[in-house]
Amino acid sequence: MAWETIRKDTAPVVPPRLTDYEEARAVFTWDRARGELAGLPGGGLNIAHEAVDRHAVSERADRVALRCIARDDAVEDVTYAELARLTSRFANVLRELGVGRGDRVFTLLGRCPELVTTVLGTLKNTSVLCPLFSAFGPDPVEQRLRLGDARVLVTTADLYRKKVAGRRDALPGLEHVLIVGPGAGDLPGTVSWQELTSSAADSFTIPPSSGEGMALLHFTSGTTGAPKGAVHVHEAVVAHHATAAYALDLHPEDVYWCTADPGWVTGMSYGIIAPLAHGVTVIVDEGDYDARRWYRILGEQRVTVWYTAPTALRMLMRATPRQGPYDLPRSHDLAALRFIASVGEPLNPEAVVWGRDVLGLPVHDNWWQTETGCIMIANYAACDIRPGSMGRPLPGVEATVRHGHALARGLTAEAVMAEMYGKATGCSGGRGGSMHLFDAHRRFYGGSAIVAGGLPLAAGLALADRMRGLPGATCCFFGDGAFAEGEFHETANLAALWNLPLLLVCENNLYAMGTALAREHAQTDLAMRAASYGMPAWTVDGMDVEAVEQAARRAVEGIRAGTGPHFLELRTYRFRAHSMYDPDRYRDKAEIERWKSRDPIGPLTERLRDRDGLDDDELVRIERQIAEEIDHAVETAEQAPEEPVEDLLRHVTSERPSRR
Repeated sequence: MAWETIRKDTAPVVPPRLTDYEEARAVFTWDRARGELAGLPGGGLNIAHEAVDRHAVSERADRVALRCIARDDAVEDVTYAELARLTSRFANVLRELGVGRGDRVFTLLGRCPELVTTVLGTLKNTSVLCPLFSAFGPDPVEQRLRLGDARVLVTTADLYRKKVAGRRDALPGLEHVLIVGPGAGDLPGTVSWQELTSSAADSFTIPPSSGEGMALLHFTSGTTGAPKGAVHVHEAVVAHHATAAYALDLHPEDVYWCTADPGWVTGMSYGIIAPLAHGVTVIVDEGDYDARRWYRILGEQRVTVWYTAPTALRMLMRATPRQGPYDLPRSHDLAALRFIASVGEPLNPEAVVWGRDVLGLPVHDNWWQTETGCIMIANYAACDIRPGSMGRPLPGVEATVRHGHALARGLTAEAVMAEMYGKATGCSGGRGGSMHLFDAHRRFYGGSAIVAGGLPLAAGLALADRMRGLPGATCCFFGDGAFAEGEFHETANLAALWNLPLLLVCENNLYAMGTALAREHAQTDLAMRAASYGMPAWTVDGMDVEAVEQAARRAVEGIRAGTGPHFLELRTYRFRAHSMYDPDRYRDKAEIERWKSRDPIGPLTERLRDRDGLDDDELVRIERQIAEEIDHAVETAEQAPEEPVEDLLRHVTSERPSRR
């Protein structure tokens, strides 16, 4: 169904930080955003200094930083001045243990004040903090401790006993295990967190810290293979601070509650770092989900900004349906609550509207990933909401849908955008998303989230064409990282052996995800290596549009003439890091600027001007047409229907014909 736009017609109680979206984007700069932070007294940037220490020496020293609610509902407040002392104690504990810059400190804890102290004390010490989800089983815990080269683990006696103790011998690098709460005396090889911190000094001078220094290590879920570690640097606090202002509308006097588990990136970036960087009061609830408990906390603690997950909202929707009765939420005074946001998975439109009808506030969806480290796209306090839309890019963020291959094969922008939104009108019925666009009618068979995963499929498609006597050629695009995978070499060998009509196009950006070509390949001439399989192969300037077109035409003509597979190595470059918080320290900044000077769009535009008479008016018309097509695709996708519930098992379970 189509959902009506939720208009923000009434003036909010607190003026939003972002009132004019276009103006905010126009004037925003990351340098200005960095200037809103203090920086270390001697220069440099450290997350813990921005989140705690700078407040502890300001007028906010006596402001409550943490309001800790125990499972038995006991409440304890910790001011910024007190938190500065506590985190300094833990930093001194690490220093006394010989743990220093770059050493990995892991946490396996639920929400508790000791977790916050450990996180910020670790960052003060310029060590690297890696949080683990406390519900993980022993295998994923051991795997991440090993992959992350853990030197220190902070956990409870119960979690250690159940998930680590039996694996300790397999983790020789794990030197120190600090137990929060009772039980350390009963567990060999552990020490008490409380005893160590209580005896440590409560002052600590943060060592010189570069903004590019490694601060956080977040592991992905590992659902598609081995979990991968995403590195966030101290400079990330600039984005944490800026995005929390825009996407969460944080103000200094807010009482803020993020219900995300601290073992995941949301619970770290927006459960601890971003709100403390703004100097607000952060709710730390040790309890589990319970509808009555949550409503009570929202009311009694006068929460003003609430950041939670779609799953939690849907559980609340079951406790209080949109059609009523509203006895549960209305038995608590929620008048202080002024902004609700959600992240973690797609937020269904019903949840957005439920918030408006039941809580008096719509839910503001936003989007980001572990790899980006901060919110990328959001709905804003002052802007209207289209239920089902995750919003618009934040100031300083450019959001693009880069699916030129699909568009070149004839897929419409509407079908591609609807797929990105997970809508039924998407080219894959809303089930594929960005990595799995698909349209067999147009002979576009999508991509794969697995590096090199598309290569064997391409060989199979080419084999099918040859066996059916079809004249087509199959083209498979991949990167230099995929060239190092076994799938490439198996595919190239079989394609040459069977004389398949296959064009292999390697877009070589020289660094894969972050490893220089020479560090990954003993022989960096990829075309020469491909030629060893007995196929025509050559290197092309990937920054020259016409050279690429001419090389591709030559290769396809050869394939259609029956000469078998061909290989093209397009020497190109990516101007940005692999992800927003990839430190990008593996290449020289001057090298990046040299490659930027060869951006292919400028030279192509000049050729079209000189050779084909392209004038400024025509160029403006083309750019306007593209912008209008994108806007139309977005609007169409937002209004498109969701897949009906009764269709969810289609293409999943067998649809056998009924017996007569």
